[in-house]
Amino acid sequence: MAVVTGGVRRIGAAVARHLHGLGFDIALHYRASAADARALADELAALRPDSCEIFRADLTNPDETLAVAAAIRERYPAIRLLVNNASGFAPTPIDTCTPEQFDALLGSNLRGHIF
Repeated sequence: MAVVTGGVRRIGAAVARHLHGLGFDIALHYRASAADARALADELAALRPDSCEIFRADLTNPDETLAVAAAIRERYPAIRLLVNNASGFAPTPIDTCTPEQFDALLGSNLRGHIF
């Protein structure tokens, strides 16, 4: 069983598909892309029923982070892998990126041992 944060678009979706293909069940996290999350979960479930469940949380919010971690652990007590891919996304050239933009792009409260 694998948890993939930020797992419904771009790299996160590719990672989720790859891990699913290796036989992992997937806890698929998203923040705002509910339709994309449902579509990917349905795609994976069509390949292997009951192998993917979606979980929504804003990981910049500590309360939501702890709540989603608890929900995932309740559903999947034996987590084998965490891919912490969640991040903001905005086309920001690195040479013009401010510290605040960098924190917004890469910041997450999903740290420590909540899983």
